[in-house]
Amino acid sequence: MIQPRDVPPPGEILVEEFLKPGGLTQAAAAAKLGWTPARLNQVAKGHRSITADAALDLAALFRTTPQFWMNLQTMYDVDRAIARRSRSRASYSRRSPVLVAAEPRRR
Repeated sequence: MIQPRDVPPPGEILVEEFLKPGGLTQAAAAAKLGWTPARLNQVAKGHRSITADAALDLAALFRTTPQFWMNLQTMYDVDRAIARRSRSRASYSRRSPVLVAAEPRRR
């Protein structure tokens, strides 16, 4: 089974690799993006996903591609799905099995 890699949320990349090095506050970046500060903060904290429209805005501001932002979101989403499935299968395998007798088929 594929193991989760602890991929950071795109908002963390936004803050650590773009806002901080560029000396931008969240409020200043939100204004340049045409977003509310609350929206940017939700993305930064990982409480809101990067949508295609958000990717277009971020790409224009930071001179990247929309695909860059969408790929970050996709990698994060897949990593979280792998982690969820790993946890659910581990908890399932620890349960005691339930045996159910199948009725014979009638033709």
